[in-house]
Amino acid sequence: MNDDEAEDFLKKSLSRKELLQDRAVTAELLNKLTHLPLAIAQAVAYLNAMQISLQEYLSLLRNTEEDTISLLSREFRDKTRYNNSNHSKNAVAATWLVSFNHIRRSNAIAADLLAFMSCIEHKAISRSMLPMVEAEVNGAR
Repeated sequence: MNDDEAEDFLKKSLSRKELLQDRAVTAELLNKLTHLPLAIAQAVAYLNAMQISLQEYLSLLRNTEEDTISLLSREFRDKTRYNNSNHSKNAVAATWLVSFNHIRRSNAIAADLLAFMSCIEHKAISRSMLPMVEAEVNGAR
């Protein structure tokens, strides 16, 4: 997306429009996400759910582990992937990591289940395939 399209997508998707008042921070975030719709959508989902500022989200992106992002962004044969630069893949990996790290901190069982499901065929995962877990005290199921 170009600058205007990316900013418009962010604005339409974000539940708290007041977060966009600082145009420099907005531009920095969009640049960090390489104007990629998937990365913007992932960031917006996190921002909307967690009710944090763009600056706080940028800090989370900056603090992601470079080695992990590099590993998640490693090239492999897949016809469904974009043929763009590593920056686009890194943006998606970084937004995914921010979300997954939050899940890991807030609900270890959910993180374990997601990690397990990432290792098996993603279509029609039967409940019987998932390991039995007890709900955490905070009400996780």
